[in-house]
Amino acid sequence: MSNTKHYRKGDEKPVFPNDGIYQLYSMRFCPYVARIHLVLDSKNIPYHTVNIHLNDKPDWLFEANPLGKVPALQLVDKPNAPFVYESLLIAEYLDEVHPQNKLYPSDPLAKLQEKIWIERFSSIASKFYNIVDGVAQWNAIQNDLDEFERELQRRGTTYFGGAKAGILDYAIWPWFQRTEVLDVIFGKGCTFSEERFPKLTKWYKTLVENDDAVKKYNFPKEAYVKYYQSRCAGAVDYDVLVQ
Repeated sequence: MSNTKHYRKGDEKPVFPNDGIYQLYSMRFCPYVARIHLVLDSKNIPYHTVNIHLNDKPDWLFEANPLGKVPALQLVDKPNAPFVYESLLIAEYLDEVHPQNKLYPSDPLAKLQEKIWIERFSSIASKFYNIVDGVAQWNAIQNDLDEFERELQRRGTTYFGGAKAGILDYAIWPWFQRTEVLDVIFGKGCTFSEERFPKLTKWYKTLVENDDAVKKYNFPKEAYVKYYQSRCAGAVDYDVLVQ
């Protein structure tokens, strides 16, 4: 994870050495970008990071993604160094091109089923952005998470991917990272209950403590508190970790 500043409108585009290493357009607190950091790090793929200030985007971001969104990954090892974007499309591409530590199941049906579970999680991801709804919004998220608790119970494995983390684990973990600061996001009384979610609680803690990619990307709770406090105040600070 890079602790460099987030580039804004008017900033010059960073120049990296001509080393054939991927360039990832990122935002430090974006869960969709986190997916790609986790995939890259789980496979030990080197990459450069370009952090983007999403409320004041540099013009050159739109060269990487016409939609002006992150993540966007530049494949500098390919002819004309094309950009690819949309987190799940990037993740699947990387898993196909870099087969070490495969994240998607090889069986077509099993692969499709993991994609379905990731798609089911998309409604939960969307609810995390409606901060103003407070406790009611967190309650709605918990109702949706019940299905994932039951699915992990049904699988009977440490991770959704089995004995090690797979694509479903990395695709949804970035939102669970936010459970550390629920009281800041949704207000007092919002907690992630081990009593209600014993399997998911153990799953989350195991990833944080034992998965190398998660440990590399994870950062202190205090940083999330500062970030969400600034967001709630209407003056989001993406650079709370800049050194």
